[in-house]
Amino acid sequence: MPKTKSKLSYVIQNNTLPTKHQAGINCFCYEDSLFTGSRDATVIEWRDYQFQNKLQHHTDWINDILWHKGLFTCSSDKSILFWGEEPVLIGYHEDVVKRITMVHNLLCSGGLDQKINLWDIERQDKIGTMDNSKSSNGSIYCLSGRDSLVVSGSPDKLVKLWDSRSYSIVSSLVGHTDVVRDLLLSQDGHSVISCSSDATVKLWTTKMPNRCIHTWTQPEESCWSLFSNDPNLDTFMVGTRDGYVYKCDNQSKDMMVVLKEEDPILRLGIVNDQILVVTPKSSLHFYNNPSFEDPLHHPSIIQDYNQSDLPVPESVSQSVDPSPRVSLISKMEEPVDVKPVYDKPLFVIQGLPSLTKYTLLNDKRRVVTLDTENRVQLWNIVECKLIKTLVDAKYEDVVQQEQTSEWIANWCTIDTKIGSLAVHIEEGKCQDAEMYYQDLGLERTPENEDQRITIVRWVLTWLLFKYFQTWMSPTPEHPGYDLKTPGLMPLSPTATPQTNLPSQEETHKRTPSAEKKSAMSLLMRKISGNSKQSTPQLIVPDKIPEPHFYINYDETPEIDISPNTRLILSSDENGTMMDTFRSTIAQLDDQENIAKIYKHLPQWIHQWLVLDQPIQKDPAKLSFQLVPYQNAGMPEIPKDQSRLTGNRMLRMKKVLMFIGEKLNVTIDPYSWTLEGKPTKYVQILCNDKVMSPRTTLATVKHYYWKSGGDIILHYRQVQ
Repeated sequence: MPKTKSKLSYVIQNNTLPTKHQAGINCFCYEDSLFTGSRDATVIEWRDYQFQNKLQHHTDWINDILWHKGLFTCSSDKSILFWGEEPVLIGYHEDVVKRITMVHNLLCSGGLDQKINLWDIERQDKIGTMDNSKSSNGSIYCLSGRDSLVVSGSPDKLVKLWDSRSYSIVSSLVGHTDVVRDLLLSQDGHSVISCSSDATVKLWTTKMPNRCIHTWTQPEESCWSLFSNDPNLDTFMVGTRDGYVYKCDNQSKDMMVVLKEEDPILRLGIVNDQILVVTPKSSLHFYNNPSFEDPLHHPSIIQDYNQSDLPVPESVSQSVDPSPRVSLISKMEEPVDVKPVYDKPLFVIQGLPSLTKYTLLNDKRRVVTLDTENRVQLWNIVECKLIKTLVDAKYEDVVQQEQTSEWIANWCTIDTKIGSLAVHIEEGKCQDAEMYYQDLGLERTPENEDQRITIVRWVLTWLLFKYFQTWMSPTPEHPGYDLKTPGLMPLSPTATPQTNLPSQEETHKRTPSAEKKSAMSLLMRKISGNSKQSTPQLIVPDKIPEPHFYINYDETPEIDISPNTRLILSSDENGTMMDTFRSTIAQLDDQENIAKIYKHLPQWIHQWLVLDQPIQKDPAKLSFQLVPYQNAGMPEIPKDQSRLTGNRMLRMKKVLMFIGEKLNVTIDPYSWTLEGKPTKYVQILCNDKVMSPRTTLATVKHYYWKSGGDIILHYRQVQ
């Protein structure tokens, strides 16, 4: 059976104002309260324009939101959720879910997997699928439904009518010349309005014969969003990529220029008789709702110049729009500069800045970011914290100033898609990333000056600390481990406590929380008899030695991770990565979460952290040659000993000691300092650059040698 691919991710939160969105708002709905769904993967409930509640369970952009006897959302994380007292998973698509709507009492969803799914809400079960994959580009961008009729729009430029009972296409409406972005369906299901990236808005009839009744051509840029609260669609609004909102009269076919934003209009609607527009920014903008009858607004009306509502010739297929794309400008002798009714919002609910750009520095621990307010920030992704914010600095300058000349293997991937730093860890080469404890600059000094730290183990130990600690600390609600119970055994029954543990005196100096943490390292794994997980069952010996619980602080220095840090577990489901667990660090000791984490935590993490069984593989090695520097007066090392192979984390200090041994030269091991000053008597150079004794072989290879073959290291006496 093939191994299931799995992933652990965490999102670093530095949000001191959790009552606002931190990225663009994609969608909203209004039902007594206003609910907004954002690219920061959260839903916020607003009441009387004030923050009421924040819902956080999705892990990617929220693309659509719907109220039907409760709140439903769909997301780029491929999931559809119902928000009750606890979020309920309705189901998954195989790709991003773009839109949801109701058909009868069934939830209908459309996604980039080119499928429209029907869901039984009560049973959280998929009951049918309408497949649009036969189309050349059938991703579902927009969706609407009424009774048994479902209407969809796609990049294939078609508006399609579906029968939800037979799961089949009834008709394809042809006329748009670019992506169909949004749809409206009248209450009786007889009329459809569509807008497209071709900068047109079309009115269609769904009655046979299907045809386009009218085309609006007043917008000059792509039309991205539609809204109407009129059951007959007699009036509606359209938002465009260039930030305009038009109000349209379906009788006169005229358009009123209502407002102009700086950014594309992602969604618009009416809230308390005010127009609400949302854009890729994190703020909510409210405007008054103008009337066609008000004479003061007449100067902002663009009359219709398109005659597409003429009778359709019999020779033309009834499902095809017979009218060509007609430009308003081309129909007018002189273009008229029509100004919007409103040049600024009535009021704004401000959002927070979101991260838009990042650079992972060479130390693989720090990241430089840029946000929407042009603030440059420096983060530590191991300690999950913001280091500093630089308001007037240039992004490129900060990257250059903070960059280091050291090479550390990649252990993660990062992104800022949801406006925050997200770090993703997958099995494979993540365990190769090592660094020396000395290079951390911590006050505590390890007993072994060559102590190395595996970054992933360090991070995961403290990310999952509350999860493991709960199992070790018996409470009335949780009795802890019973070592006599079959299926339970200590991590390493024969392990000996590390000699470099803090002394009893040091332990008393710790805070109560730190005192608890010092009991953690030898962790246990619980094998549930009812678990369906394919983890092998442990065999418990007759006599189980008393386990030792500790953390080796030399291998995993203590990190105080923010409780707001979000943890996400994902696994491969039929070729698609699906999120299986989501929580904050603060909630990892919840009993229900404990069971979920155990079920979904990647097996390799259990084996490594719980059973102390890392994946065994040969360490990466590099070959190098030791050659005396030209005219330096140093003797050669015997040829059979001058070509060497070493672990890529080998420091130049060790190479210096080797040279001293072979040439009988005194090398003082205490002469190098944290500043990297050269040792006494001998230096090592690569391409005429002096190497610090703390420089690793991998750093020499990637930043100084920069070519193939053996690394040539020269040595000379210090001048």
